[in-house]
Amino acid sequence: MGGFVRQATVTFRIPQEEKERLEAISAKVHLPKSVLLKEAVREYLDEIEDALIALERLSRDDRNLITGEELRKRLGI
Repeated sequence: MGGFVRQATVTFRIPQEEKERLEAISAKVHLPKSVLLKEAVREYLDEIEDALIALERLSRDDRNLITGEELRKRLGI
């Protein structure tokens, strides 16, 4: 039993071609456009957050970094 999730309304413009694609996919998968858009935004934000974490880690002066070759060697593969 999930709790109530607060939601907000966001309005934005997209090219007509993308709107038509969204409508076609919505009809084919029998899901509302809002469900598809929420999932698309969630996935995109997850990807951006992961990329930012990776960039932050790469920018650190971390002496514990190893190469893929060294990792395979340590794992014996």
